[in-house]
Amino acid sequence: MQTRSRRYAMPDLSIARIAAHCGFASAEAMRLAFRRHLDIAPNDVRARFRSAGP
Repeated sequence: MQTRSRRYAMPDLSIARIAAHCGFASAEAMRLAFRRHLDIAPNDVRARFRSAGP
């Protein structure tokens, strides 16, 4: 999940591309995995990375 989380920090990649690159069948499948394992939505992860800055 850490690799997937780091990819969310890359704003030039769509959620669907990140999901495909990480081996998920769809963005929805990845979203459900995030919720199940991290209890957070993927978009919230992306927002946290953005607010943390470089």
